[in-house]
Amino acid sequence: MAMVVEAFTSDLCYLITQIKAKRLSMPPKYHDLVIELESKIVKIRDYVARTSGSKDTVVVALVREMKGALYDASDALSLLLLKIEDTEDPVTACWTCFPNLDHLRKLKFRQEFSRLNSEMSLLLQRYTPSSSSGLDFQRGEDRVDHTTILSSMDTSDMVPDHQMEKSAKTIIDIIYDKNDDKIKIIAIVGPAGIGKTFLATIINSRLQCRVDCTIWLNVTAKFTRPDLLRAAISSCRGIDGRFSDMSYLEYKLQEAVRDKDVLLVMDDVWSEKPWTDVLQGPLRVCNRQYSCVIVTTRNENVAAMMKPTHIYRPHKLKPDVSWSLMKNQIISNKEDEREEQEVDRLQVIGNKILEKCDGLPLAIKVLAGELQQKKTQDNWEHMLKNKKWLKEGLPEELNRSIYLSFNDLPLHLKQCFLYCSIFPEGQTITCDKLFQMWIAEGFIPSDGSSKLPEALGQEYYMELVARNLLEPIDGNFDECCCAMHTVFRSFAQYLAKDETLLRDEGENTSDSTPKFHRLYVSNKEVEYSDIQKHKSLRALVSTGGIIPKPSDSFSSLECLRILHVNNAKISNLPGSLHHLKLLKYLDLSNTDVPALPHYIGKMKCLQYICVHGCKMLKQLPGSIVNLQKLRFLDISDTEVKEVPKDFGKLNNLVTLKGFPANTDDTGKCNLEEIGLLSKLMHLAVQGLQKISSSCSFTGAKLSDKTHLTSLRLRCNTSEGDEIQSQEVFDNLCPSPSVEHLTITGYFGFRLPNWLMSPTLENLRMLKLENLPSCKELPYSLGQLPNLESLCVQHARCIRRIGEELFVPCTLDDDTDEDDRSTCTLIDKYNRSMAVSTPFPKLIKLVFHGLVGWKEWDWEGQLEAMRDLQNLRISRCRLSHLPPGLNCQAKGLRVMTIQNIKELRLVDKFCSIVELYLHSISNLEKIAYLPNMHMLRISKCPKLKVLEGVEALSSMELKDYEMSTLPEYLKSLKLRHLKIDCTLKLLKMISKRYAALEWEKISHIGYIEAYADGFDDNKRLHTRKTSMKQQARQSKKIITTHRLLVLNFQLPSNLRTKPNHLHYCAPGYQVR
Repeated sequence: MAMVVEAFTSDLCYLITQIKAKRLSMPPKYHDLVIELESKIVKIRDYVARTSGSKDTVVVALVREMKGALYDASDALSLLLLKIEDTEDPVTACWTCFPNLDHLRKLKFRQEFSRLNSEMSLLLQRYTPSSSSGLDFQRGEDRVDHTTILSSMDTSDMVPDHQMEKSAKTIIDIIYDKNDDKIKIIAIVGPAGIGKTFLATIINSRLQCRVDCTIWLNVTAKFTRPDLLRAAISSCRGIDGRFSDMSYLEYKLQEAVRDKDVLLVMDDVWSEKPWTDVLQGPLRVCNRQYSCVIVTTRNENVAAMMKPTHIYRPHKLKPDVSWSLMKNQIISNKEDEREEQEVDRLQVIGNKILEKCDGLPLAIKVLAGELQQKKTQDNWEHMLKNKKWLKEGLPEELNRSIYLSFNDLPLHLKQCFLYCSIFPEGQTITCDKLFQMWIAEGFIPSDGSSKLPEALGQEYYMELVARNLLEPIDGNFDECCCAMHTVFRSFAQYLAKDETLLRDEGENTSDSTPKFHRLYVSNKEVEYSDIQKHKSLRALVSTGGIIPKPSDSFSSLECLRILHVNNAKISNLPGSLHHLKLLKYLDLSNTDVPALPHYIGKMKCLQYICVHGCKMLKQLPGSIVNLQKLRFLDISDTEVKEVPKDFGKLNNLVTLKGFPANTDDTGKCNLEEIGLLSKLMHLAVQGLQKISSSCSFTGAKLSDKTHLTSLRLRCNTSEGDEIQSQEVFDNLCPSPSVEHLTITGYFGFRLPNWLMSPTLENLRMLKLENLPSCKELPYSLGQLPNLESLCVQHARCIRRIGEELFVPCTLDDDTDEDDRSTCTLIDKYNRSMAVSTPFPKLIKLVFHGLVGWKEWDWEGQLEAMRDLQNLRISRCRLSHLPPGLNCQAKGLRVMTIQNIKELRLVDKFCSIVELYLHSISNLEKIAYLPNMHMLRISKCPKLKVLEGVEALSSMELKDYEMSTLPEYLKSLKLRHLKIDCTLKLLKMISKRYAALEWEKISHIGYIEAYADGFDDNKRLHTRKTSMKQQARQSKKIITTHRLLVLNFQLPSNLRTKPNHLHYCAPGYQVR
């Protein structure tokens, strides 16, 4: 089902439209064959739509054959269109240049189209009305009552963890905020199965005694207004609403909730309309101060449309919580100690199985159900190794939940989502590559739209992220990298199993059906002859597993659109590469390719070429300028020093990375070639130290590129003429459309004047790195209205950052002429458009490697950075954090401080949730962080005081020099503690004679203790110990649990491994 037939046939019909528009350029017989083919394609589309969801094996086999025929038609039509375009090109025209050869080609085309028409006719003749009788649960879903009072999710066996309870308490506090006289709208957003309904259930149970009326609605995509109102009235008043008149129903609901404290829970919402169009009006008469709407949804955009007071995103479960949940599901008799011991013995293999669930509660619950009757080591190992989910699909409960998300996607997004199954588990997906693959496959229209295909690809991707079907990788600003949840990937891969093959280690591609259309090969080497058998391949992706030799032939893979071979030792490309006439995407990143073929200019379909990291590549072939469809070119991190003459002819380029700036013998700057590239969205220029300030920069036209959103300017050396560098960069002012700007290796004393310019009003991300001579940051950066991320790295000459960063620069007698003109411009701008609060949208701030930075001036009363959420400071000489950071950055949630020797105190950050401290040798005190629940401390030997951290629940402590555990651990109410220390201290913690050390942490519920590195998987021994203290009081058994995990790393001087290492906490028995 990887092919979404309706979307695919729509693309085919568009292709046929293009061919018919060129009717005069082809023989009449071709036109008739194409028209006949079009009619059969439409009939196949209608048949597949009628039989959608059928489980009849005959129908399934027929649909599979029909999809194969559609793929064949796509290949034939694409080749025909390419041939017609060649005839219109006087250089490559071949219909008439060589009559005998041309006759054979015409005959081949006619035969292929005749064969396709005949094949489709036979397939359609096999259709009978009885063939479409089978319907699966998706069709059945349409007949379910779409508005019910009770939630459909069973949460009876799920035990809330501490974080879930804390989240519920936070939301309840928001609901009862007396300072707000509006109905609070709380949106709980996340992927299917993450626990949204469970959290809503907890909140509902906590509020039952505090509200007058509770309305719980499960609102699916196909709700009706009368049903929704009747359900709300019935839930609130306990009566059966039989009326259908909308006005009357709205009146009755108003009467039911008037002046009451109302809790409305709208579970699994797919649109904002149930609230905005139906329920919002009647609920205006309730007591708004203490009333609340809780919405659970999988779609970020739906939540945003409802204008929520607060958005909460449930996190994946941690490994220990995942195991607790699965164990709770598996044990049938909670009082049976023997059964619990039996399950505990399987925890190591159980944790590996849980990796399939990736912290998704519903997946864990379903998987536990499969393991409940198989509580043996052999059965669990079999479950770990088999690929049942990929071959047979997910279990029904899990499949049904995920299918709802998939089924709600528009057609074009369905095929984009399924395409992501080509990437293996755990692989990071780079978004620009993903967009180009979608474009190469034809999923994104390249004509007929006012937007560039890349811009549409970005929209498609962001929609999948908003729907929680793709997960942005943490730390990548603007979500430029993503991953696919293991369960969602299994779902997509099952649907695509007939068309996409992932060749893992140990599998043989030669044994697979030759009708696969997409193939991924891992890093285990595969014989190229095995690949050649898959003649229907449209995409071939390899990460080092395929090494084509010069003698290998691509002639059998003429349908290939995508060739992605990375990290391979390819000395030379096969000469038959030109046989891939439909190839649109060529990625040879990090290979040993010394040159691209000289004939590459004849591969007219090429849209994407990436040779990033090809260290042996020294020049581009001159014919590359003939690739008029080329949209993406990445030559960064290669030895290419110049571009071919007439490079500006590539006027469809949208992305250009690694452009080598230089000046020729006549003093002419090659940046003028960029000036002809009017469609550029992403541009990275390197080698700017080679450019003379006397050159003319007007030809580059950076300020005129209205599509440009991402710009990177780089000098490749760390030393140079500071004045010349300033003058060169001052002349490279970008377009106001730029959103991402990176300056690397700049060695001027001050940064370019245009960084203070009001024209950069769309700038969202600014990265300044490797600035060896720069002494100060640009004035008025805080006035950039849309700046969300600011990163300054390796600027050793900056000594002070002051409040001039926030406010507009002012003129004085010492202001030089250039700065004076810039400040004058900013003054005029500020009078009309200045932001009321500096850095109004800044979310992420990073200062790293400012080794001379001693002062950060920011008084507490100066408002700035109100939306700052993430702060990282490392490798500087600050002795204290500024008062303004404590007082004004009220949205700050995550703070990381590293390698700052002089810092002694971290205190009074009321909003911080997570704090990471590393190598702060003089830190003595952490105090008054009331909402912090995660603390990670590493190499802070002088830290003695940790107070005012009532919410702290999880902590990691790493120090190889401490001889005893810190005393402050005694007073902390932790649920989880991870310790990494010396083997000596670890022994002291676990030995009976060191009871003093154990007493410091004995009250903590879950402890992990490691010796010499919990990041290292090479562990000598892992032992989980448990203790049950039994006491009989009134004939009842009171049972308490403690869990201690001890991981021992062999010391480097221990040459022989002992057969067994065993440490047990005082009073604990080892099972």
